[in-house]
Amino acid sequence: MRFEYITRGFYFVFKPVSGGFAYCSGVNVDRFLPITKGRHKAMNNPAIRGLQNLNLELRAMAIEAGVKPKTGALPECSFPRPTGDIWYTESVLFEGLPEEMVEKLLSYAVVQLLKKIDKAIMLQAPMPDDVLEPEEMERFIDRLCERYGG
Repeated sequence: MRFEYITRGFYFVFKPVSGGFAYCSGVNVDRFLPITKGRHKAMNNPAIRGLQNLNLELRAMAIEAGVKPKTGALPECSFPRPTGDIWYTESVLFEGLPEEMVEKLLSYAVVQLLKKIDKAIMLQAPMPDDVLEPEEMERFIDRLCERYGG
């Protein structure tokens, strides 16, 4: 079974592979520019750093559960992204990841990514504590960009 959460701003996908799951993640840098532009140092985009830090936490959670994460480019993660947008992507092979842990990692990723971006740009905006439906997340990001975009 494939587990996924996909929006115009970011995605997290867990695809079953032999012996575990391929984890594919990405963040649309352009989608967050209204709230990140001018609020960070050069080469330190909060959306990219947020995804990097989040994925380190997911690896740590997996290791703690006895799973072996292997970072690298995975063919399972090569799918088209919208042209014209700048996407930062990462992929990890989680060897031995039990299916029951996938939903926990996916939910954690969805909730924590925006919190990490918010913390980096110091908006102190209220962020969802629960997973929103993708369409609802789109509207939430739209409202953030309208309210805090510069």
